[in-house]
Amino acid sequence: MTFHAWTLLYIGAALFSAGVGIYILHSEKKSLSRICLVSILFIMAAWPVFSFIASFVDDAEASELVIKLIFLILGFISVLFFLIPYSMGNEINNKILLLFIIPVISASIVLFAGEFAAVEYVPYGYHINYNIPAALAWSAIFIGTTAAGFYLFIKCIQISMLAVN
Repeated sequence: MTFHAWTLLYIGAALFSAGVGIYILHSEKKSLSRICLVSILFIMAAWPVFSFIASFVDDAEASELVIKLIFLILGFISVLFFLIPYSMGNEINNKILLLFIIPVISASIVLFAGEFAAVEYVPYGYHINYNIPAALAWSAIFIGTTAAGFYLFIKCIQISMLAVN
């Protein structure tokens, strides 16, 4: 296999996310929201590494498995993103946490139960062809939980601005 300069983007993205995560991890304040943010950054650092591996493994089945693992890991970002604003304004309630872990479990079932993606070999590595209904179901779950996290973040900001005034 030949070297392609664009593969350096994988390394750069992973190093940047990991570097910011390590910087935040070494801060003095270790709140739950910072731990969630660092976890998101480490997941974002793992994403390009796994994408690189999925493109350049020698087996189509292994590539497909790595792709499914990528999306499974990315599903946890929505839960962690939700926990950042929720932990700023509230104590973590196990019922609320369970409510946001259920979409990750649902996404896992969508990913591993059916044909989420097919992989074909092209000259620069494996190319991913997504199963559109499965990808849309996963995307809907991910976007829904992330939108709930945004909503809570906006509410936390509004509450803190009212407390200041």
